[in-house]
Amino acid sequence: MNGRPENVTIPATLQSGQYLIRYEIIALHLATTLGGADFIHPARSDPMLHVR
Repeated sequence: MNGRPENVTIPATLQSGQYLIRYEIIALHLATTLGGADFIHPARSDPMLHVR
């Protein structure tokens, strides 16, 4: 996040190709009140995976 690279584990059985990675950040600091939890910054990445 914040423009920094992230490390992820990719299953060895995954084939080469184009993939979509979608993630969400959920704000839980107000979750104690009704309707307080909030979804913030849904984002995505479109990596091209090359398997060797």
